Amino acid sequence: MAPKQRYEGVIEEWPSQSLLYVPALPGFIASAPTREELIELSLPALDLHLAWLEGHGYPPALEDEGGLFVAEDLPAHGGAGPLFLADRVDPGFDAIELSLALGRVALSDVIDLVDSLEEAGSAGPDVTRIVRHICVLDIWHSTRLGGPDPALHPIADAVDAMIAAAGMFENRIDEINESGEHGIVVLDGEEWTLAKLLRRRTAHIREHAMELAALLPGE
Repeated sequence: MAPKQRYEGVIEEWPSQSLLYVPALPGFIASAPTREELIELSLPALDLHLAWLEGHGYPPALEDEGGLFVAEDLPAHGGAGPLFLADRVDPGFDAIELSLALGRVALSDVIDLVDSLEEAGSAGPDVTRIVRHICVLDIWHSTRLGGPDPALHPIADAVDAMIAAAGMFENRIDEINESGEHGIVVLDGEEWTLAKLLRRRTAHIREHAMELAALLPGE
């Protein structure tokens, strides 16, 4: 039986919004204009994410016994997000693979949602914008821990470009693992680690999958 405990959340405080992550639950993200609103919606967001994980065959390693608590709450500085204590811990092989696997699941959700929106005649400019944004951010995430600039040839189809960018990101993670260098990298005034990169990237795809789901007719 999985051990019971509350989940530890971390909050990034940005000028216009507060973001909640749970490092033990890859892909989890909740946002609200204020910290108070974020705390209010955190438990429904947690329940939704746990249902998503279990629905895709990924039951969490911990058994929830009553929600979560905020372990750290740090402000962003300019355009740089904070580095939490949890981000300073080198993720093991299993944690890395879980984050990448759930990134693929979220990406598959995005593709299925685009297909559903096209079938419903609702795949307008907003859908293309979201898919292109996921692509651009995966390329950007690929550069956060140094290494050569990624080379992705122009791809006209937005979904195909997104899939190619995701492959590029995973290749970069493989290179980092092979090098064994999991320290702190400072880039453009922001501190990055492998744990922080995986936390932010997996949640980013999941966040936009939920945004696409909200565009479905009747939602």
